[in-house]
Order: sequence, then C-alpha cells, then structure tokens
Amino acid sequence: MTNLFWLKKKGQFRGAFQDPILYKPLIQSADSSIYFGNDFESQQYGQFDTDTCWNFAFTNVMETRLTMLRSMNLIPSDTLTWLQQNGYIDSVGDFYLSRRWEGILSGVQNGGNNLNSAYILAGQVGLIPNSILPYNPSEAYTDTTMTQFVADYFSTSVITPSMRALGQEFLRRFTILGESVDPTLTSIMTYLHEGSLQIGVPALDFSWNQTNVPTPVGYTQANHSVELYKVDFTQDFPYYIYDSYSPKLKQLAKDYPIALMVRLYIWPKVVTQSVSLPQFSPFMMFWFNVYNWVIGKPQPFPSTPIGSV
Repeated sequence: MTNLFWLKKKGQFRGAFQDPILYKPLIQSADSSIYFGNDFESQQYGQFDTDTCWNFAFTNVMETRLTMLRSMNLIPSDTLTWLQQNGYIDSVGDFYLSRRWEGILSGVQNGGNNLNSAYILAGQVGLIPNSILPYNPSEAYTDTTMTQFVADYFSTSVITPSMRALGQEFLRRFTILGESVDPTLTSIMTYLHEGSLQIGVPALDFSWNQTNVPTPVGYTQANHSVELYKVDFTQDFPYYIYDSYSPKLKQLAKDYPIALMVRLYIWPKVVTQSVSLPQFSPFMMFWFNVYNWVIGKPQPFPSTPIGSV
C-alpha cells in the first residue's frame, strides 16, 4: 500500500496531540473474562507463523471491549444493528474481527511490530469483520515454504474498496485510541477496571505453551504480545492472559516480567443520519435566482434541506 507510510505518520502525529483518554472504570472486579467470545484464532497456521502477535492481541482486546459495551447497553441500537448486518457478529453471537486486515495493511508482513502500531493503524483504517477477510488454515498446508505462505497470507490483492469503505464506516461509529503506559502494578490494577489490556512479555519456546507459565529466568525483553484480562494474587500464577497460541488461556508466574503495556480505548459515537440533498438542474437554479432578483431578495441557492442540523 503506497500510502501506508503517511497513514502511520498521520496517526502518530494525531496521537501526539490527542486529548488524554478519559478513565472509564466499567468493571468492579477488574476481570473481563466474562466478555470473551469463543472465536479463538491462532497466529500460527500449520508450520508457519504470521509473527503478528502485536495485531492479534490488539484485536482480541477490541473483541472483548465490544462484547463488554454491548453487554452494558452502551452501543447505540442503530450501530448494533449495523454491526450485525455487516458481519461483525458471527452466527453464535460473538464479535469476530479480521486479524488479517491489519496484518496486511501494516506492510511489515511477518517482520514483527511495536504495540502502538495496532491502535494507530486501526484509527486510520478501522476494523472489519473476519467474515469478509478470513484466512482458512487449510490454505497454509498448500504452501511448502515460508516465502509462499507470506506471499499468500499478506497479499494486498485481497483488499477491496468495499473493505476500505466498511473500515471507514466503522470509524464513523467508533473512536479508537491507545497509549503506552508504564507497566507498574498500580497501573495494571487501575486500568484493568476499564477492561483488558495489551501487554508485551518475553515468551520462550520451551516453556510458553502451557497453562501455567513459569518465570523466564534471565529474560526480560518482550518478544510477544497478549491480552491481559485479570490479576489475582491469591494464585501462584496471578496474571491471566488470552493468547494467540494454544492453550489460549494461560497464567503467568508472580514475578513474570511485563515489559510493555498499552491501554486501549474504543467507544461508540453518536451517528447522525445523512440526508440526501434535493437535486436541482442548472435550469431550475437559474430561474430560482431570477425569481429572488425580481422580488428583491437575492440569496444563495439552498444547499441544505429544511429540518437538517
């Protein structure tokens, strides 16, 4: 996408001057697990890994937040109807967003990315449902090399104008913001009351894919991103995460290093319905102005229908 670089720069510029995100504590227990959907999607397909955890974790949080907003009746009825009609809600009632969408539009393919990129890009291109841009895992088994898989999964040729238009309509209905936050325990416990968070942690191949993940001794630098949805220090593994590798639900040890954290925000907008303007021919416009000249009340031809705001 030739304009991707400027899209990201525009988003970074806007982000630098955006108003502080309002603190909206919606959950008393700081546990958003009840808002999970059932649409787990792994970032790894067969032997090939997309390396887009930065996007998968962000999208997981967006789905959780949308489910939360719907459960609390905070999404306007017309917007909720629009989401249903356009495939954002699947056949079992879960929000299911396309992970592939931002993976392709980011332009980095399987090169990894920083956590801020996801919300910055989403603020420019919106979010679209998985139903119109899915990826069938069986397709990965037809690829014999990583190069083939990358060319297939991240192909820009699958992005259509209708997808772009849908993403922009999503942005007309929702505000998407984010900010990096120092991952202190105080910040974690404070912002979990808004809903789940996106965090960056070290993940080691030999110890990661299990329910209770021990501390990676000697490793503190983040190389993986996940959704953090709960903290309970009565447990030996108190950090509850939703991951894009199986098992999807994991718990991290008490002294597990959380290197990065992003506080995300999605909130419905009040959408005004557009009104079609009446169409007047140049002939009608000419005689309208002649009439006003004759009666001595010259005025511009009306461009706004009566009753509009």
